[in-house]
Amino acid sequence: MNEGETKTHVKLKQPCQAVVAADASHLRNIRERPRQRRHRRKPGSTVTYRDQSDHGYGWLLPGWVAEERRMLTGRLYTYYYDRWGRQYNTKREVLYRLAVCGLILVEVHSEAADDDRRSC
Repeated sequence: MNEGETKTHVKLKQPCQAVVAADASHLRNIRERPRQRRHRRKPGSTVTYRDQSDHGYGWLLPGWVAEERRMLTGRLYTYYYDRWGRQYNTKREVLYRLAVCGLILVEVHSEAADDDRRSC
């Protein structure tokens, strides 16, 4: 591992059956939710919805949806939504929320953290 590099390991603390799986109506509700002013679709941009079955999104829990907005400039904005439609702007926010709710355990390993443990 390179200096300053950080690894994040995510482990489920509860079985996934405890979380209600996403269904077509949930995805439709996310798509049709009232748009906030800053997230209006720009002409020429594309919107794609992803869930845990899509490549790169296996870390999402059942019922969570990722919205990818590709702008004409090529810039990609990703927003995450939980089962209740609450919006999160980053993967880090999502993992923090899941850890706070007790659904997952997040372990962060880095050389700096190892050095801190050795000094105790």
